[in-house]
Amino acid sequence: MLLKKLSPQQLTQIKQIVANQQLPISDIDTHIHFFALQASEQGDIMGVGGLEVYRPYALLRSVVTLPTYRGQQVGTKLVAALEQYAQEKMQLSTFYLLTTTAAPFFEKLGYLQMERSAVPTSVQQSEEFRTLCPASAVCMGKEIGR
Repeated sequence: MLLKKLSPQQLTQIKQIVANQQLPISDIDTHIHFFALQASEQGDIMGVGGLEVYRPYALLRSVVTLPTYRGQQVGTKLVAALEQYAQEKMQLSTFYLLTTTAAPFFEKLGYLQMERSAVPTSVQQSEEFRTLCPASAVCMGKEIGR
């Protein structure tokens, strides 16, 4: 698992992966602070996940497992790595997310559905909340530590 800021070449590749899943990419360059990448032994990207930081909170973004690697716990490992890093290295307390298709996946990881109005204002003011995700998207949150 690799958690880092991306080179321009990697960012272009990740934007294509995310766009192929019909997830928003217009603000990736400016708003997503870290990406976790999982790569195979051959170096192929298996999955990605991003993190927007609004201390002490984070917005989980763009979690994608490439089709070839689905069913291999790639997404689960990506989210766990982001949660661990956010808690241990950044002292973040809670993750929030919006999803139109993956609520059951995130529920299995301990995320709970919630009203958008219950999310801290700093996170609500993100592009993801204000314009990129439809009002019909499911809002979820999870306390990851203190």
